[in-house]
Amino acid sequence: MGFIGLGMKNFVSIFIWTFLFVSTQLFGAIIHVPNLDVIEKCISDLDEDALVVFDVVNTLLVSNDRILAPCGDAYFQKFMKNFGQEERIALRSRILLQSKVSLVDEKILKFLNQLKQNNIKVIALSAMPTGQYGLILNAEQWRVKQLASLGIYLDWSFPEIDSLILDNDPHEKKAVPIFKRGVLATGDYQKGKVLCAFLKKMRWKPSKVIFIDDKMEYIDSVEYELDKENIEHISFHYTAATDRSCHLDQRLADFQFDYLMHHGDWLSDQEAKNKMNMSENPQKMDAMLQKNRKKFAAVKKLELPIGQYAITGSGALGIRNLRKIGDVDIIVTAELWNVLAAKYGVTDETGVKKIVFPNGIVEALGGCSFYTEKKDPDAPTIADRITHAEIIEGLPFESLEHVLYYKRKMGREKDVRDVLIIEEWQKSKRVNTR
Repeated sequence: MGFIGLGMKNFVSIFIWTFLFVSTQLFGAIIHVPNLDVIEKCISDLDEDALVVFDVVNTLLVSNDRILAPCGDAYFQKFMKNFGQEERIALRSRILLQSKVSLVDEKILKFLNQLKQNNIKVIALSAMPTGQYGLILNAEQWRVKQLASLGIYLDWSFPEIDSLILDNDPHEKKAVPIFKRGVLATGDYQKGKVLCAFLKKMRWKPSKVIFIDDKMEYIDSVEYELDKENIEHISFHYTAATDRSCHLDQRLADFQFDYLMHHGDWLSDQEAKNKMNMSENPQKMDAMLQKNRKKFAAVKKLELPIGQYAITGSGALGIRNLRKIGDVDIIVTAELWNVLAAKYGVTDETGVKKIVFPNGIVEALGGCSFYTEKKDPDAPTIADRITHAEIIEGLPFESLEHVLYYKRKMGREKDVRDVLIIEEWQKSKRVNTR
């Protein structure tokens, strides 16, 4: 196995290229490439029994945010060391769900299409968890969708297989490798072992394997296992993403981390810059908070009787300045519902009954609403929730415990964000009272 660097001078590249592909003894070369050009030439000579294997992160796709790109990796890992394993998984999964990615090289789509036309099998080999990972319910399915969002579809190589779980040692508590629609997710196992296990499962020995990855540790793993199986292979150490000019703004990264912890949202670089400008301008921040106050003032103007209603949903977050809110939802007693229904009428939106007040800001939730339906025997009743409401600035707000209960049950993306915001706020309050 040798390591060959290309791209320093054209004549060196041409000489090495001639050596590699004229020689009949080539077996197990590692070639450094800063772009796809040499890889394209190599693949043009493959037969239909060959297999091309791409890494995913920083090979097919790269994060749009610098702290999540190769130049920010060390600083990102330093931040993550502040948390235990469960917290790290929760934070990482939230970032993965909310951050945006782009293709490392736009030419990859044409490249993959050419492989498909030539009937050469292609898979992605991704060092990643499988199954549920924090907020991601199915990590391998999420990866397939992420690639599809960039126009990369790999299910054509093995169309007969939608999902394939590779065998693992039942005595080991490890995430099992899974092949899902062209993506081979390693779980807790090494890339080389997983790739060879997949080939054995398929009962297939390719004529040659071309492996493309940005990390030498993964290339070494694949090379070692393919050597053991006596499978001809060439590996490309592909550095297009890592070679990019990238200056990490640590102040911006710190703001992104801080916002994530306090608000439950990952901000892109541009979003973080905009919010930093807002936070440095108290007038803009005050304007956002004033919008929340105006909506609560609209509730006060209705002069609803205390003890017969409570503000639910995001209102409990808005009054604590944890985030901007939209409409104000309230829950009411049966007695008050009848009074309001007679006065304002009842609307029905996809089976959910509600009373919309004339200002258009406040809505009373009625039958079939998630916030009014009793989901299990332990669920708090409307009466309990109104009775235990907290009076803040003269208005009754449903307790955070009850809000948490319903947001966890609903589980929409915005509810998941709100749960993290509330939990972090509660955590900070406990710290401040020690």
